[in-house]
Amino acid sequence: MDRIQKITAIICALALAVSSFGTYADNVTAAGLPVTSDDAPLSLETTKRGVAKNNAQKLKLGKKTQGRLVTGDDGECYQITLKSSGQLDIHLEGAAGKLATRLTDKDGKGWAPRRKTSDGKQTYQLKKGTYYYQVQIAKGAQIPETGLVYAVTATFQSAKARFEGNDTRKKAAKPLLDKVFYGHLAQNAPVEYYKFTLKKTSQLSFTINTQMTDKTPETFVVSLYDKYGQIWSNWENPDWRRYDGEWIWDWEEFGMEQGLVEILPAGSYYVGVSIKRDGNGKVPASARYGLYEIYTSVKKVGLSVELSHKQAAYTGKKIKHPRVTVKKNFKKTYYDDWYYDKNDWLYDIYGITEGIRDWDGYDHKTIKGIGRYQIRQQRWSSPHNMGDDAYSIFTVTPIRGKINCISSKKKGQVQVSVKKNAQSTGYQIQIARDKKFKKSVKTLKAAGTRKTIKGLSHGKKYYIRVRNYKDVKTYYCSDIAVPESIYGKWSKVKAVVCK
Repeated sequence: MDRIQKITAIICALALAVSSFGTYADNVTAAGLPVTSDDAPLSLETTKRGVAKNNAQKLKLGKKTQGRLVTGDDGECYQITLKSSGQLDIHLEGAAGKLATRLTDKDGKGWAPRRKTSDGKQTYQLKKGTYYYQVQIAKGAQIPETGLVYAVTATFQSAKARFEGNDTRKKAAKPLLDKVFYGHLAQNAPVEYYKFTLKKTSQLSFTINTQMTDKTPETFVVSLYDKYGQIWSNWENPDWRRYDGEWIWDWEEFGMEQGLVEILPAGSYYVGVSIKRDGNGKVPASARYGLYEIYTSVKKVGLSVELSHKQAAYTGKKIKHPRVTVKKNFKKTYYDDWYYDKNDWLYDIYGITEGIRDWDGYDHKTIKGIGRYQIRQQRWSSPHNMGDDAYSIFTVTPIRGKINCISSKKKGQVQVSVKKNAQSTGYQIQIARDKKFKKSVKTLKAAGTRKTIKGLSHGKKYYIRVRNYKDVKTYYCSDIAVPESIYGKWSKVKAVVCK
């Protein structure tokens, strides 16, 4: 009987404690709690033990949730689920300097607030997903017998972003053209990619309107990449304009714009929007994140430059330029009487590869040296919509590769000898089980003229071809050099039976 009385007494005491805690918490909150410090260090004990996610209480957005911590308590964990990208604001009320907090994602990675205020408000810019907000006793904090009482209120504002998870080129979004879309840079995904495919040489315009109104938009960087991920151009300086049916060169209430406008040849491209990194390649702690608008358009240029052929092999002699046709793409343009005589020389040739780069000369009727060349219409003062920068790319490649001999002297190996080409950086060798090079294909590079291919099957017949290549750096759009390899044609195919 004494045992039953003791158990009853304990239950009553607990019920009284819970009841008194609720009244206490309500009274303290109504009186206005002092705020906590998010920088307060966690105790060593609670840092090691952490807070169990599987016991996390779901935090309802927009509703104040109260709690209490006592000595020896591991703390409380709250689960927050965001259904879209956006801004998460957390207001923590409690004993100043005695509580410590931490926001983590489902993988346990912690995120510091991008902004915090003296009244206990913390602001995060996050992608959609599940997060955990931990409240613990700060290291060395003196805890009263009644415990530490606090209150948490979380609010969320959606960024209205149309795309989620496009933080790699593989997942790049494909926005519709000539319409405003929303993007959102989050601290756990500080870059977003967009993909565009041009069927012909066109003008790509990509502009951003940001929420940043402090006149320092350099944090946002717009970069243009080709389909291989090589960067073509960067835009870091502000372009003060907003698209409202026409370009307006002025400040707008939404913020500031920047972007890029480039005339590009046909192909696939990526535009990356990112946070500017410091000299060590890291995102600075002061970096700003948030919502932005993008507006993209692809327009045909007024003139197009068409080539009879787009590449030729370098033989060491002067290369005859291709036949060039300059066409007008609009039925009506301003100053139609300006239009060219077909017999005139109305284009220039510019070497855009390092070593043959040339931007200043005119009427270059010769092409020499392995690299890329812009063949561009000549009229610099052309009328509106005619396309001052219309061009096509002409490529000079190494000569066709040649195999000197192939043999198999050891089991599972084939030796390949390639004819030397002084203008090439190296040689690419391809080996396969069929003449069309679709089965069991291996592709290797060799700096020298001899290469041993290992790991082949005994007694099997293999087909081999080679081609020369040269590594160059090309300036397509700006002062950024794009590293690439220019390949010549494949050699004739030779066959060998592996020992």
